[in-house]
Amino acid sequence: MRGTISILVIAVLGFFGFQWGVNGKNPVDVFNGAAESASDVAGDAVDAASDAATDATDAVTDVAEDAVEGASDLASEATETVGDAVEGAVDAATDAVEGVADAASDAVEGAV
Repeated sequence: MRGTISILVIAVLGFFGFQWGVNGKNPVDVFNGAAESASDVAGDAVDAASDAATDATDAVTDVAEDAVEGASDLASEATETVGDAVEGAVDAATDAVEGVADAASDAVEGAV
């Protein structure tokens, strides 16, 4: 157990010794750099999440607008179809009434 702890202590001291000797950073600078890096990464993650949320909102808005336009077009076409069907039914009824009136008129003339 003492050997493992000794190895860990030597590794930690070697790391900070290397940072201090080669890079000119004391242990406080190393930890501050890690905190700054973590802060930068967190800021970048927040920016990326915000951009993704904006993109998702734009996509949902576009889909909703397309759905509303499609529903409006469908309703317009349905209204036109119903209007055409009603117009056809009125024309057929008018023709039938005129045919019955002509037949009745002919029958009255034939009876007189």
